[in-house]
Amino acid sequence: ANGKVIKNAPRKQIPVNELGEYLNPSYHLVPMERYVPPAANYYELPTYSTFVNRGCPFKCNFCNAGDVFGSLGRYRPLPTVISELKYLKKHYNMKGMYFMDGTFATNQRWVDQFCDMLIKENLNMTWFTWTRVDLITQELANKMKKAGCWKVGVGVESGNQQSLDLLR
Repeated sequence: ANGKVIKNAPRKQIPVNELGEYLNPSYHLVPMERYVPPAANYYELPTYSTFVNRGCPFKCNFCNAGDVFGSLGRYRPLPTVISELKYLKKHYNMKGMYFMDGTFATNQRWVDQFCDMLIKENLNMTWFTWTRVDLITQELANKMKKAGCWKVGVGVESGNQQSLDLLR
């Protein structure tokens, strides 16, 4: 107002036990056939996209994820995510999913259980996501592949340790 910058107080973060209530998209309200991800983000079509977590505990100085979503990592409840995937499969013949989370594997236990559920439910879908390279173990990568993951994007900000330390 009057040329002055007004900074609102931070909004209260959605508690983890409520994430499932607020983050389910109303797919039926959108022309789903018009949403095609970039070719690098799918293995087969139709592939859709969603987020499974909010917040990032890392303080990389080039990224605003912590400022936007908070520094407390919170994941959607597994049954909610699986329910969304089943819905997309049933109503839109989903064959793939692009999990747009920048740090998908921050909670390795959640990812491990998610993979177990994908396998148990036999959703037979391909998926792709992003995470930090230091969050993936060989064991987790093997489980993710078994659960349909065909690609994991990782940030490679520098090959120089001094630069990495400056970037945090």
